[in-house]
Amino acid sequence: MGRHMGPLDARHVLSLKPGIAGQARAVADHRPTCGTDGEGNRRRRAADAQPEGSSNILRLATRRPPRAPTLWLSRHCHACLADDHLIFLDLRTGTYGGLPPDQARAALAVLDCDHALRALSLPGARLDRRVLQDLLASRLVTTDPRRGKRLTSLSAVRATREAMGTGDGAPPRITARDAWHFLMALSGGALALRLLPLRAVLALERRRAARIPGAPAGPDAINRVVDQFLFLAPLFYSQRDRCLLNSLVLRRLLRRHGIAAHWVFGVAADPFEAHCWLQVGDAVAGDTLMRIWRLTPILIV
Repeated sequence: MGRHMGPLDARHVLSLKPGIAGQARAVADHRPTCGTDGEGNRRRRAADAQPEGSSNILRLATRRPPRAPTLWLSRHCHACLADDHLIFLDLRTGTYGGLPPDQARAALAVLDCDHALRALSLPGARLDRRVLQDLLASRLVTTDPRRGKRLTSLSAVRATREAMGTGDGAPPRITARDAWHFLMALSGGALALRLLPLRAVLALERRRAARIPGAPAGPDAINRVVDQFLFLAPLFYSQRDRCLLNSLVLRRLLRRHGIAAHWVFGVAADPFEAHCWLQVGDAVAGDTLMRIWRLTPILIV
């Protein structure tokens, strides 16, 4: 699942502009040192005598209001903050791109995003022109709100348990019905990934989940299905670096046994890593907590 970050990974120079309040204060502090001691000079000396924490009417009056968003996340993209980098997932191509921390905070200042992400922005920063051109050319963002969407923080249940099978070491008992369920899940998942773009595969999985909702399941039921998957899958394909296929096949197999699972895509930026896994409540199905602990969810299906 892991892919290299694209051309947006370049380190761009952060450009800062002095704020209006800072300019106004500098002008107010630049006073003539000669002239008569008139009423204006006496008022200025009285203002200088105020304590440091006193209100500054000029500074409050000239404070710049928050800028309205000028960019929107494209509808086929997802994004998140990971290790202070802004990471994008393009579902059209199934590839990732990202911005370094300084440009990530500048981008959040002009992107339409929720309050939690907007609080992490850097309003005084200026998004580098080359970065903006790359984002628009790659169609990761758009200037048309009708073709975009708001960037929101994901509220995912934190995984605290593993469902890696019963752990008794004995081969699982597999009936003809169990084998049929696995073969149908494998053939359907493999064909979907080969013939359809990732965006279509995810849309298909959303429709299937809505049509055949799963029921809450206990650890024993989940572990029995995971045991069957871990025993049968190596007989048909190599599972190494196949997290996309592994998770899709296991998700379909769990649903055939009446168990609903969330498909979670996560990323890390330093160093870059991408992975996907299944989660049933707070339990990771068919994967380990050590494998996913440093990853930030960017998409949940």
